[in-house]
Amino acid sequence: MPASHPASPGKPRSVRFPFYFALAHAGAFAACLPVLTILVPLKAAEIDPAGKASLLGWTVLFGALTASVVNIVAGALSDRTKSRFGRRRPWILGGAIGTSATYFLIWRAASSVDLFVAIIIFQIAFNLFLPALVALLPDEVPDRSKGRMAALMALGPPLGLGVGAMLAGAEGLGA
Repeated sequence: MPASHPASPGKPRSVRFPFYFALAHAGAFAACLPVLTILVPLKAAEIDPAGKASLLGWTVLFGALTASVVNIVAGALSDRTKSRFGRRRPWILGGAIGTSATYFLIWRAASSVDLFVAIIIFQIAFNLFLPALVALLPDEVPDRSKGRMAALMALGPPLGLGVGAMLAGAEGLGA
């Protein structure tokens, strides 16, 4: 393995890295899970009340297939990226910005095709940054700390879903 990619990294770049690492994973899942589990089903019901289950099923199926392919390709590309910002940062930043932009597409979806396309674009954007974010564990964390950092990383989905669901339901709390 080249010297620039050590098998066992020294120490994280800062003492705050574990906090930022856990926060980034929770944020990533707050950006994804509520969209797919709460907002897209609501949008499908709004667009096609009679065919919402079919619309949701096809949209989620093709979104998942897209996510699977993009995740693998983006991970491989981030492994090979050479930039002054590092291998992972351009993918994390670009994917996060793209994911945020797709919320507008989902919100504006007025037809089945609009929703389908918005979710495909959402999955592309989200899966551009997810593999780069996950790759920070082997890139930045010493072997002796990998278990603890993996546990922090595993907090991302439940915390992200909880926070995202709370935010998605916040409008209903005030009613």
